[in-house]
Amino acid sequence: MKFTPLFQIALRRGGSTPTPIGGDTLALHSTATDAAGVRALQRHRLLVRPQPDGLVVLTGLADDGTLFLPLADLTLRFDLIRTDPLLGSAFDLAPLLSLRHPTFRNVPAAVDLQLAERAPGPPSSPSADRVAWVEISLITSAWIQAPPRFVLSLQPRQVRWVYYIVTQRTDRIPSITDSVPARALEFEVTSLASASTELAQDRVAQVLVAGSPEGRVYRLSSKRSPPLDGKAQVGLRLLLDGQRYISDLPPPPSDQVMNLPVQNGTPLDALYRVIRL
Repeated sequence: MKFTPLFQIALRRGGSTPTPIGGDTLALHSTATDAAGVRALQRHRLLVRPQPDGLVVLTGLADDGTLFLPLADLTLRFDLIRTDPLLGSAFDLAPLLSLRHPTFRNVPAAVDLQLAERAPGPPSSPSADRVAWVEISLITSAWIQAPPRFVLSLQPRQVRWVYYIVTQRTDRIPSITDSVPARALEFEVTSLASASTELAQDRVAQVLVAGSPEGRVYRLSSKRSPPLDGKAQVGLRLLLDGQRYISDLPPPPSDQVMNLPVQNGTPLDALYRVIRL
């Protein structure tokens, strides 16, 4: 039996430049405990083939090129599975967490799957790794003429970047400049000491200041979130008294999360890196 594509689902990191989300971050699996999941695929002789950034569903063809089993208003359900335990550090999961049963659905004449509450139906077994359901409905035989390609997008988490500079060079003040004009990321410099008022709300700084009694600790925090579009962020330069010291600062690790204190305001989510000079 020959098979032909029926539809595709592509996982994408949203933003100004959407990029694929690989299987080491998210994966799609047919829902095992739902009649519209694995059993529906088997009943209609459909195959699911994983792709580097999603999946493709195939349907069988008879010898004359027609569908082996005609389809009419079929619904298929999948689980969106977290394969990276640090998914929440890179993506904004708040829209999903605000729903009891978050479900991405296809809507007529739209490529992007829409997030909504799951329609009432048979209960599904709990799963710690499932972050949402995906429901593709109104599937018909005509889809093989132009197989739809649906896109499931997750938005990058909006976080500030913070660099802590721990230095024995007490006579030189650090700063960060951005050599990419289109990005123009600016950083605010805060000198931290044991008597500093900012220290009370900054646990990372407390540890660094306590461990560097003879040195100085500076906190350089971005004034806005970098464009987390999946591209390598290069071009940030660390200066000491205006002299370039590091040409390309590496971004903060995604697992080093902190609350950035804001004077008279709510702390902001931030990623941080410590640099010792």
